[in-house]
Amino acid sequence: MLTKIRLRNFKAFKDTGDIEIAPLTVLTGPNSSGKSAIIRAMMALRQTTESRDPETAFVPVGPYVDLGAYRDFVFSHDVGLPVGIDVEWKTYLLADGSGPETASVPEWGNMSASVELAYLESTDRVCLAQSMVSFDQGNITIRKAAKDAGQTGRRYRTHVACMDELSAYLPDSAAAKFHAAPPLRFKDYKSKPGQGRVGQELWAKQISRTVEEVVIREFALLKYIGPWRAYPERMYLSTGETPAEVGPAGEAGPAALRRASAEAGSDLLDRVSKWCSRMGLAEDVVLDIVAGTHFQVNLLDPFLGEKMNLSDVGSGASQIFPVLVQGLTAPLGSTLMLEQPEIHLRPKTQANLADFLIEVSRRGVGVVVETHSEYLVTRMQTRIAEEALAHGEVALYYVTPSPEGSNLERVEINEYGQFPAAPKGFFEDGLEDGFDFIRAVGQRKRKERLARGDE
Repeated sequence: MLTKIRLRNFKAFKDTGDIEIAPLTVLTGPNSSGKSAIIRAMMALRQTTESRDPETAFVPVGPYVDLGAYRDFVFSHDVGLPVGIDVEWKTYLLADGSGPETASVPEWGNMSASVELAYLESTDRVCLAQSMVSFDQGNITIRKAAKDAGQTGRRYRTHVACMDELSAYLPDSAAAKFHAAPPLRFKDYKSKPGQGRVGQELWAKQISRTVEEVVIREFALLKYIGPWRAYPERMYLSTGETPAEVGPAGEAGPAALRRASAEAGSDLLDRVSKWCSRMGLAEDVVLDIVAGTHFQVNLLDPFLGEKMNLSDVGSGASQIFPVLVQGLTAPLGSTLMLEQPEIHLRPKTQANLADFLIEVSRRGVGVVVETHSEYLVTRMQTRIAEEALAHGEVALYYVTPSPEGSNLERVEINEYGQFPAAPKGFFEDGLEDGFDFIRAVGQRKRKERLARGDE
């Protein structure tokens, strides 16, 4: 679960400073201010860890996000600047490496990764300048940097250290990924830790490979849904696979719901139906099997009482459907990252979406949402005032564009859900429109009175 993020020279940000991530974190601000870059930086790191090429330092274009080339995502398009991405998270891990699903008394550990990227003009490549990954269980620190100044982007040296003061350098390699460990070779198994330099290298390899596995797992726990969800299909093929997530466009949402609902004792379909009903989208969600291998997602219309295919109902239902499925199936310790989940939703449904996200965060799943919805934020304020939500459980950030780099400001929320010192421009459009309306009505009535000679 994410706990802190910092971006340097990335997209619209010169330096965000430390962004504290609460159980429920909201990013808001004007269009093109850079708020979505915070989420997309994390997903770029995820697609980097999932790439099988150890010599590719960073994967800006992949299955989750498309950042373009280095000059597209570096601040001010200045390829001479380094890009820095720092992230901290809590990891749900036992000493034996098992996950929370098998833990009788699970433990939380803290991890962090710091990555600095640079552009190598001679090869037109993004390269790793330096990185550090640390893990508090065992006080492990793994630092990677170029072997020397002339080897940036070519040869790297990695130092591994832990709390019992054991430390060793891994053999120099071309593995440019910040988390990548060198492969264990057959000759490594003939050595034992403590037997000279070769034994120390084996120890360092084993430690770094363990950390690599945890890093990959933790980034896989970032569950992302982008601003545009896939258009629903009239019929879906049931392949027997169980998707681990709904996908960045929500395209696997129906399949994830179908497989999870087929498990004995699962109440997922009932919970999805409950939230659809609460949001006024459907009285019930029904999965109808067609010819054994295909199925349909049908909604019971709350007004007509008739069953309708998901592709035949309003856009709001199909846009929010994968958000509900992902939020209810995200595993403990994961972080749900959403861009504009309120698209195509009416105001009341946007407000109810806030209640859904609060429920997700209470399940031990972090939520980071980028939004323009005043209704969503206002509902969170209401729940704080009602004491149904602690103000410390929410972190609200307002991003404003600037030629010197976008500014990211944390908006204070007190125990009553109020904003004692809201930044200029923060959700002021509604107030300004309201004042403009009152002013326009007053001016028009005065004009009419003058025309009648009443003044």
